Amino acid sequence: MLSFFVRLLIKRRIQQELWGSFGILLPIAGEIAAVTDLNLLLPMMAAVLGGAVFGDHCSPISDTTILSSTGAGCNHIDHVMTQLPYALLAAVFTGIGMLFLD
Repeated sequence: MLSFFVRLLIKRRIQQELWGSFGILLPIAGEIAAVTDLNLLLPMMAAVLGGAVFGDHCSPISDTTILSSTGAGCNHIDHVMTQLPYALLAAVFTGIGMLFLD
């Protein structure tokens, strides 16, 4: 689970399409959970969704980040940099929580 989460943290930072990340990795994570332990299905799905949303939130090329900074009337990169501490804190705690589920 943690590996899916970390891979999506990185992958989503460089990929443009959030729903593409869901479409590619949700079936893979679901199949891995079904083959190994069905009780891990929901945590695996949560890892995929959390990692993809983190990457979307912190990516400077994400449409939602661009729209947020434009709507707020602030510098785009400043907006990205102010969002990073909050997102990183949530990612660290999520990663720690997933360590206990493995």
